[in-house]
This record gives sequence, C-alpha cells and structure tokens, in this order.
Amino acid sequence: MVLNQTLVFYILIVVIIWLLSLSILLWRSLSHYNRLTKNITKKDLKSLLEQILTDVGSNRETIEILKQTVAETIEAVGFNIQKVGLIRFNPFNETGGNQSFVLVLLDDHGSGVVLNCLHSRASTRIYAKQLKKGKLIAGGQLSKEESQAIKLAQKKHRSGRNQ
Repeated sequence: MVLNQTLVFYILIVVIIWLLSLSILLWRSLSHYNRLTKNITKKDLKSLLEQILTDVGSNRETIEILKQTVAETIEAVGFNIQKVGLIRFNPFNETGGNQSFVLVLLDDHGSGVVLNCLHSRASTRIYAKQLKKGKLIAGGQLSKEESQAIKLAQKKHRSGRNQ
C-alpha cells in the first residue's frame, strides 16, 4: 500500500511538472501571437500575410540577381592589377645608390607587364615586357632582377599580404 502511494505521488509530481511546462509554452506562444496581431483585424491579418508572402517571393528574385552580379564581379576582378613586385638595384658602377628598378604589375591570372627602368648618369631608359600567365609573350630573356620581381609579385595574395 505504501509503495502504491509513493508511486502515485511521483506520477502526480511528474504530471504537475508536465502541465506547468505545457502551460508556460502555451502562454509564451499566445503572448507572441497577441503581440504580432495587436491592433489588426482579421481582414488586415489576411492582407498582411499575403503581403509578407509577396515580399518573400520578391526578395528571392532579388537575392538571385545579387548572387549572379557578385559572381560576375568576382570573375571580372581577376583581370585587375592585384600583384605588384618592385626590385631596386644598381646596374652601373658609375652611379651611386639603387636608382634603377624593375616594377611588375600582374592580374590574378599572372598576366601583366614588367617595367625595367635603367638609370645612368647620362640617361634613363625604360623597357616594358609583356607577361601572360607568368611567361614572356615575345621572345627574349628576363634579367635576374626581373625574375626576382616576378617571383615577388606572384607571392602576393589578393589582399596584399604574403602567402
């Protein structure tokens, strides 16, 4: 008899806890619903829900257009100058300091230009060589400094930091 009473007591406690939790959940749901529908009649609620559904459809279309635009922009950005390498050097003994330089400007695909500026006391000369995918387009060879500048530019990450 005592065992039955304690069992009934525990079952009763569990049922009370269950009812309390359900009551709290129901109260929270009803208060949320009442906040959403405050000052709205049944007719207004229907039109409000229809407007929300229309807006959701419109937003989906806009998101798809934005996704396509972002993808096209990312593809186009690859052809902008993104990697730069600069090496200063002294090719002649008669000049002081590193007045000559090699400047490499590359896009994300490794295509671009190598600008070589040779400065001497008598003159300054600038030479340009075109690169495609990191290789010279026209025949010829790269100087040691040009090769160093290309390697330096190719190490550059899109954000400008070294990889």
